[in-house]
Order: sequence, then structure tokens, then C-alpha cells
Amino acid sequence: MLLEHVLQRDPSWMYAHADDELSGADAVRFAALLAERLRGVPVAYLIGSRGFWSMDLAVTSDVLIPRPETELLVELALQRIPRDTELDVADLGTGSGAIALALARERPRACVFACDASAAALAVVCGGRRCSVRSDRKQSALCRRGRCAPGTR
Repeated sequence: MLLEHVLQRDPSWMYAHADDELSGADAVRFAALLAERLRGVPVAYLIGSRGFWSMDLAVTSDVLIPRPETELLVELALQRIPRDTELDVADLGTGSGAIALALARERPRACVFACDASAAALAVVCGGRRCSVRSDRKQSALCRRGRCAPGTR
């Protein structure tokens, strides 16, 4: 995975080019990532992403890495949230946003509110997505999906 990340190639390309030599710059980047991994840094932090619920989520040291068991929590929540109902859903302590983003994907008529005490965590959640971040006593982000926008309802 680390070499795939350095070369920005998929596994099938890696297999087909297994005998290719690395460029000097790629070898240096790969060696640096290997050294970090040997120090115990999780692969998800090294490559900056983790697969969750058919999404590729951004991951940094500012958030916990989504665990496979969390997908069960999403499944249980989806059993309780009607498919075609407009309602508000809150993910308190959202961290990486895995739960909020999965619920928003599966229930597009819901307005999903992701809240975390960490502004850095919310920056990871909102990176590349349309979000409105508000700062008061607690940090929060309202990830806009479909008709949902900050301050509406």
C-alpha cells in the first residue's frame, strides 16, 4: 500500500510492473514512509486516507482511524432512519466524519450535523466537501447535502 501510494498506482499496475526500478525521488519517499511505519505510525495516517462504507475518507493524526466495526453502527442507524424522510441527524464527536458522511450518503433527504470539540477534526471532515463551520463553545460543521444548508429548516 505504501508503494502504491508513492507511485500513485493501483495494485494491478504494481503487479504488471513488479520488475521496474524506482526513481531516486520515489525511493526516498518510500524509504521515509517505511521508516515511519516501522516507528508504529498507522498506514492510514501515512497515506492520508482510509476506506469506509465505500468511501475514501481523509485521515490525519487529528482524527481516529475509522474501524470496520463502525460500519455496523451505520447499518443499525440506517435501520432506524426512514429512507425518504426529511429529518435532522446529529453525529456528536464526529472525528473523521465516517458516520455522518455514510448516513448523509445513504439518507440524502436528511440534514446531517457533524459536531466535534476539535476544529482540526472538522477541517479533516470538511476537506473537499461543502461545509459550513461555526465556532462557538463547541466546534461544529453542517455538511450540506441536497437541500440542506446552514441555518435552514
